[in-house]
Amino acid sequence: MNNCDGKADATQIAQRAQAIQVEGGAQLGVGIGVIQTAVTAKYGTLSYSSKSQQLTAPPGTSMEFALVWTLEQRTGTVSEDGQSAKQALYHLFRPMDVQIQSQRDLGCVGPAASVGQPKATLEQTSTPIPTPTVPPIKAPTAIPDTPPGSVLEVGQRWTQGGLELLMESAKLSTGNIYDQIGTGIETSFRLYSRRMQDITLRYSVGNMTAQDNRGRRLKVDACLYGCGSSHWDVVTVLRSGATLGFGFIPGQENATSYVEVDTTDLSIIEVIITISDVSNISNARWRVPLAH
Repeated sequence: MNNCDGKADATQIAQRAQAIQVEGGAQLGVGIGVIQTAVTAKYGTLSYSSKSQQLTAPPGTSMEFALVWTLEQRTGTVSEDGQSAKQALYHLFRPMDVQIQSQRDLGCVGPAASVGQPKATLEQTSTPIPTPTVPPIKAPTAIPDTPPGSVLEVGQRWTQGGLELLMESAKLSTGNIYDQIGTGIETSFRLYSRRMQDITLRYSVGNMTAQDNRGRRLKVDACLYGCGSSHWDVVTVLRSGATLGFGFIPGQENATSYVEVDTTDLSIIEVIITISDVSNISNARWRVPLAH
């Protein structure tokens, strides 16, 4: 921002808003706008997101700013009804944060520097002024790991070794009488990667455990429909900078998991759910309170 000849502060707003990118939409025979509308409807529970940062250059300065943007990316497909071969890939980007990493005055050269000085002085100056060099931008500071032994609340992320595991929701359920599954808590998780490399993950329902406030071990099912007896291993690739639903059924990464607990028992006031040994995530714990 060049404000060398300015008489007052110069300001500028750097802004990014929520955006949707679509790949291969033409083969569905609909406009990109239709696909974007469908994606927006899918994530209707998410509030519209935009982030901005005001930048200021005082009079007589030429300011350089380095900004660091943090974006959340969600990826999926839109397909034509009954035509699984016709799909379009979409990416939903939501700005989460923006920070000024560094700022400095590059200095003013040329006519703007002559304000208030005799013209002859500038004409007699022959010493070349070196071109300012721009230092390399440092990598953003890594997000610290969650302290061992922490117990998070629903909606918080466990951070460890460049991965972030979020408990998105925990909903009470009356169970499924047809598969003899009792009352309990239906949970959903989402896994984020801040690593520089893609990784392959292998996990199963055995990586999730639960106990009540009295220390009693609770049964964990891969789903609410009789999946608890299965021993499937989920094998998936988590791309660098990407996110995926964390479920225990192969091919259904957005599937929920289920903890059986007698939610009518007045002595049970909370359930602790633990995820361990998923890549380097270990002993990640969340508290689910039970009201009576």
